[in-house]
Amino acid sequence: MCNTTARRTAIPLTSGRYKRAALRSALVLLAVAVSGCGALPTLRESTNLYSLSAPSAESIAGPTVSWQLLVDTMNAPAGLDTTSIAVRQRTSSLDYYEGVAWTDRAPVMMQRLLVETLENTGLITGVGRDSLAIRANFVLRCELRDFQADTTGTNTTIATVRTSCALINMPDREIVARESHSGQATAGGTEFAQIVAAFNRATDDALTDIAQWALSAGDREFSG
Repeated sequence: MCNTTARRTAIPLTSGRYKRAALRSALVLLAVAVSGCGALPTLRESTNLYSLSAPSAESIAGPTVSWQLLVDTMNAPAGLDTTSIAVRQRTSSLDYYEGVAWTDRAPVMMQRLLVETLENTGLITGVGRDSLAIRANFVLRCELRDFQADTTGTNTTIATVRTSCALINMPDREIVARESHSGQATAGGTEFAQIVAAFNRATDDALTDIAQWALSAGDREFSG
């Protein structure tokens, strides 16, 4: 007979640098502890899931267009291509909040929100993700370069979102416009709901800029 007790230790932040190594070590120790003891117990960590919403149509201005647009899957560095919610406490490293996560990987969530933002405008009817089989006149391809809370050198938490986007003409696959877009918002306090609200405001600003730019740039190219 074997009796093992799992003990949890609350850690507010998890360093991205050591996250995988720590998980491997914990699994090895658990396997040793219960070796020969039959079935492993089921352990679940409680994780609160968060999602963001697309900006309202009222905040977006642009031309009404007749062409169609595919929004490509966003590229992102490995540190941001995750459901973990990133926080930058030091300039040279990226950490993650413990016990919370996005409902989807950050670049996938941003792609969905960008499609919703364009749909909400009512200015373009032919828009969808790259997985849809529509005959697009343009492809919008963005890279997610920043998507984290920043606390470096300040007592406040600032949500930072930054993208670099290219509008590609089809079927020639020629880049006809390129621009960077960003948004920042300061959290109203240290509660995590306040930090998520700051992410929402920063994301709203970035998505609004992308939508207005894409509609205007695409219409100039299509009409030109």
